[in-house]
Amino acid sequence: MPEPTPLTNPVLEAIARRRSIRQFTADSIRREEVLAILEAGRLAPSGKNNQACRFLPVFAGEAGQEALAKLTAYGKILRNAQLLLVVCLDKEHTYDQIKDSQSAGAAIQNMMLAAHSLGIGSVWIGQILAQEQAALKAVHLDPERYQLMAVLCFGRPNDPNAALNRQPLSTFLLKSV
Repeated sequence: MPEPTPLTNPVLEAIARRRSIRQFTADSIRREEVLAILEAGRLAPSGKNNQACRFLPVFAGEAGQEALAKLTAYGKILRNAQLLLVVCLDKEHTYDQIKDSQSAGAAIQNMMLAAHSLGIGSVWIGQILAQEQAALKAVHLDPERYQLMAVLCFGRPNDPNAALNRQPLSTFLLKSV
């Protein structure tokens, strides 16, 4: 269980309770839920408000799902998900690699928290970046224009009580508060 926080509210509760879910049921995700998750990603901050993140939804059963699954050691997770979101940076809208990558991370976190708030589990697959060119081509995106940031997997949690092991806050602090 996460450490208690001095203040509680729905956002802090969602952050504390969200888990990476790697096993999903066969239950589908409604279109309205997909749109809410994507909207959360769109609303993430970006340096100079350049909004370089792009999202490609891949639904269960689409060819892109299997094509991506073959490119990662975590293929079983991708095959089991009801929705994959391919998160990219549009190189025509980027200005700084670090800041744009941070913006993608913020969008990813927003979408995972939004999913959690809707009872949808998610996991961030970063290992697929080792196959970036092949992954982009597998979903018909131009590697000259797009940079892969991650593939996110979403579905109804098969194990909503997945463990979360985090080090205590003191481990992260460089100075006491």
